[in-house]
Amino acid sequence: MRQTWDDFKGDVGLKTMLTDLDRGIRRRKRLIVKEDEEENEAIKQFKDFMNKIKPVKQLALFIYVILIFFEKPGWCNHSSLIDINTTEGYWYCNNADGTILNSQIPKLPIYATTITYLVCLSIMLAFMYCRDVYRQLESETTKKVQLILTIISVVNLV
Repeated sequence: MRQTWDDFKGDVGLKTMLTDLDRGIRRRKRLIVKEDEEENEAIKQFKDFMNKIKPVKQLALFIYVILIFFEKPGWCNHSSLIDINTTEGYWYCNNADGTILNSQIPKLPIYATTITYLVCLSIMLAFMYCRDVYRQLESETTKKVQLILTIISVVNLV
């Protein structure tokens, strides 16, 4: 006898419980379990180590997202209106008269932001590959998409 979701129309609690159970089974299937007990212990230790340094990845992701507010816009980098030898031109992307409207947030030099972006992308990519030691992806397509998006990001920076 095969049940469908329609058979449980009014029973939201049972639907929630079955959904949580199904999600837990899928998550457990994705963890790598070996026959060798020593290898399982090594995988567990590596996973624990990755969980301890996970804040590094979170910090890299945070910096990657927040850095856009401190990045010089493209029009500012090679504009003849802006004298980069002045404080206004170098840090605020403004001309000497202060007539260019912008946020007045100090802007970092282009090389500093590019290098920071590359470091953040490298950290996130390293974490993605290290995660594969103890967890399998549901599909290889997900990993390929992540890799392609990272490559596109790096090419865009360069």
